Amino acid sequence: MPVRRYAPALIVAAALLLVIVVAPSKGPSTADTALSGGVQSNLPGVSPTAPAGTVPTSGATTGKKGGTANAPTAVGTGAASSAAGGAIAAAGSTAHCVHGLQFAVAGFESAPPCQPVFAGNNGGATFRGVTAKSIEVVYYQAKTNLALQAILGPAGLSPSTAQVSDYIRRATTFINSRYELWGRKLHVDFYVSQSCQNSPPSDSCFRQDAQTIVAKYHPFAVLFPRNLTAPGFNAELSHLGVVNLGGMSMPQSFSAQQAPYHFDYDMDGDTQAELTGEWYCHQLANRNAIYAGEADLRGKPRSAEVLSEDTPEHVEAANRLAAIINRCDHGGGATVKTYSPDTSQAVVQSTTLASQAKQNSITTMLYFTDPIIPVYLTPQMTNQNYFPENVVVGSSYLDFDELAQLYDQKQWKNAFGLGDLPDMAPLSHYDSGAVYRSTKGSQAPFTSAANMQGYFTMLGSGLQQAGPDLTPTNFQNGVLSLPAVGGTRFHALIKFGAGDWTGVSDARIVFYSTTRHSPVNGKAGTYVAVDNGRRYTLGQIPTRTFTIPGR
Repeated sequence: MPVRRYAPALIVAAALLLVIVVAPSKGPSTADTALSGGVQSNLPGVSPTAPAGTVPTSGATTGKKGGTANAPTAVGTGAASSAAGGAIAAAGSTAHCVHGLQFAVAGFESAPPCQPVFAGNNGGATFRGVTAKSIEVVYYQAKTNLALQAILGPAGLSPSTAQVSDYIRRATTFINSRYELWGRKLHVDFYVSQSCQNSPPSDSCFRQDAQTIVAKYHPFAVLFPRNLTAPGFNAELSHLGVVNLGGMSMPQSFSAQQAPYHFDYDMDGDTQAELTGEWYCHQLANRNAIYAGEADLRGKPRSAEVLSEDTPEHVEAANRLAAIINRCDHGGGATVKTYSPDTSQAVVQSTTLASQAKQNSITTMLYFTDPIIPVYLTPQMTNQNYFPENVVVGSSYLDFDELAQLYDQKQWKNAFGLGDLPDMAPLSHYDSGAVYRSTKGSQAPFTSAANMQGYFTMLGSGLQQAGPDLTPTNFQNGVLSLPAVGGTRFHALIKFGAGDWTGVSDARIVFYSTTRHSPVNGKAGTYVAVDNGRRYTLGQIPTRTFTIPGR
């Protein structure tokens, strides 16, 4: 029977303040030169509601340490040049800029630094998917999985194709009207796979889709947000010389092997393991499991189980986390337990996982998982009268209120841990809300638009800061030289740098309340941040006993 993996790509995320790049572009690499060459930008497509559609448009610090965001600065003397394309950027007006930023839109927190209006020769076809007037990009979406739709749809966590298509139009229009694109306009095609599902994932299928997209659209870049189950898709695009934004919790080596093509703003798996390990060692290790749901476990020293998907990338990160805990904890330590996210076997598998953890006297479950496994696992744990501490590692949006509300609440009232997402707020407070208001479309806002906007913000800022000579190397040079931004209660710290192709670099410490109401949807069940929502980077987590107020 084929493995039916459920799809974290369908889940939602709170808006994250995306990176802004400030360095002028550099010359093309050997790969850039070899792959350069313009192609038609007005590629044929079909309706956005069909499997593949055209969405028309209008008109360095290394690693993750450090938590202070640098203030954005104005850039651009207008002197960037290109040996390959002969592009010359002439100095222009900055009258459109506001306080050193490219634009000011009420409620939009991610405007890039001021760039003078371009008035020169952009070099024309500097790379595949680029002409003197356009930049071709594809937004990719995997085929809908009915099992996941049944879980996420009633909770409003799975937007329709029409909603996604509508938001792509909005985001594209927003970029074209406000970012400096060096005489070009962004053109985005929306491609919905006819065959490739995140559940079950098929590496060969996703690689074939990547090849099909490149052959049909000849894009400069492809966006596949929240892709946790199909790393082969990104790897194939990199192999074909296409910039790709997406992937989740991949190790740092994944991006390094694909440079200068692969980027993501979610925290990489290595940093996630190290940050969680530091917090566990400083605040949980060598102490009793006082927040377990049963008295017998509360009187025992913590014995942790790190639960992880069985894919090599995620097992690597889980093993890293367990090793960190075992170096500092002299009691129960930590072991790694893997699972195959197979929806057809989810109930049986979850029953076994709960039974084994109970038999092994595991006091503390660490969820280094996708956000769907707790939907199946937590009811089985409750059915077996097993109530350990449930610790969220921070990855894959397990700290998002609307997902946590899907879990067994008797079980999840014992949940706490790290949260990569910023403190929750109404959707209107995010950058996507500002884009909705400024573009005045027909579709209603939806939760995951906040996450989508993060990718578009990174794309727009990267295109602006790459300069007129648009190549993958110049796009990378711009992204990796961005100033750090965010790091506040309602905005995660987004920081790229040399050897660091992923954005989120800090986390809050949270506990889950079943009685407080979420600011996202007004329903009971929300994560509450300790320390007034302060966010921590590597090396900043204080050494003390973790305490849930009032418990």
